[in-house]
Amino acid sequence: MGDLANRKVFKVFNQEFIVDERYNVTKELGQGAYGIVCAATNNQTGEGVAIKKVTNVFSKKILAKRALREIKLLQHFRGRSITPRDYS
Repeated sequence: MGDLANRKVFKVFNQEFIVDERYNVTKELGQGAYGIVCAATNNQTGEGVAIKKVTNVFSKKILAKRALREIKLLQHFRGRSITPRDYS
């Protein structure tokens, strides 16, 4: 990500999260086999969100496939708990 305009950097589990300036990271939620999740607040709406950073996704073909599968599945869900809106 070359352009950091309108972005903020946070450390979560010693990993840099670069997020849109409208989000304020509030706490670390967890880490797993190929990702780290943090809680954040959308400063424009006050809505709480979870942001997942997929790490080393291209180190193995199977990890890339799993990440893509997860994104495709999330696109079909709507509701209070799952609201995929921004994949930037």
